[in-house]
Amino acid sequence: MTSPHPPFLILPFLTLTSLFHLGHGTQVRHAQYHTWKYKSFPSVTSENLCASRYCNGSLIACTVMCSLHPDCTSFTYNPASQTCLRNVGDAHTFGNSLISATDDTHYVGEVLEDVRDGDWILVFRGQSYNGVSVKDTWEAKGQASDLDLVHLNFDLISKLGNNQTAHFRSRWLDQWPSDTIDQVRFELYKDGATVVRLVFNGTGSSYTDWFKQSRLIQSSYTDLMNATTKFFSLKGIVFRHFYVSTSKVKECHQHGWLVIEDDVSNMCRWSASQASETFPHMIYSKLDTLDNWNEENYGLADVMAVFIRLK
Repeated sequence: MTSPHPPFLILPFLTLTSLFHLGHGTQVRHAQYHTWKYKSFPSVTSENLCASRYCNGSLIACTVMCSLHPDCTSFTYNPASQTCLRNVGDAHTFGNSLISATDDTHYVGEVLEDVRDGDWILVFRGQSYNGVSVKDTWEAKGQASDLDLVHLNFDLISKLGNNQTAHFRSRWLDQWPSDTIDQVRFELYKDGATVVRLVFNGTGSSYTDWFKQSRLIQSSYTDLMNATTKFFSLKGIVFRHFYVSTSKVKECHQHGWLVIEDDVSNMCRWSASQASETFPHMIYSKLDTLDNWNEENYGLADVMAVFIRLK
């Protein structure tokens, strides 16, 4: 992969090993690294990768030293001081983000294929109040945000984001290897904190039918596993999606756990009260159990995310 933009630098690994005298048996990871100039990373350690006498402090030297380090996937480089401080994680870990910094610090990290959270792969991230339908984006076959992670807008993988941020849709939704998917994880975030977490058995599922109660294996709600529900559906009904409720759709006395609304689906008080706000709305019970949404004591999440874990 090469970058069309001159400010960026890709360093192919096989050409780097000749710059150093490496001991017999030393292995360098076969990877590509990318430099984001004028950016830094929030989780920087004090470990200087270039403390060895074999390292001359250049960007290439620091990249090789990172490749030799078992726990290094990215580092923060300062060309003035010729230091390269190892980061914890990388910029393509879900929830991490590059931040503006002084002109003399750069973020350098491996070019990755997926956005991850540990061994989970991010397949969708929805942003509240951005005016774009979550369901339509989920079903937009051929649309993929992860084909070029080098130039990814990092707001797309933030737990915060803002209402100007688009939804993130991965190529994995079109592929959806049901035989090799072990679990699917759904989460909602408020102010960067996880407020809802559901985990489903993903084996043999499709990208539209994994979100059902019969597949639920973990829940942050204590009553949901064995509850009697009227709706437990990704598709939902009308403008309500990822809809988990005990009430019929025409009943305004709604008792439920969560719903993502792409528009005002009826004039129930709990739905109409949000009508002046830009959609989508990500409504969830703030209790450990279901709640009566008509009492307007529900929460409004900032971000939703769906992950898969392979076998």
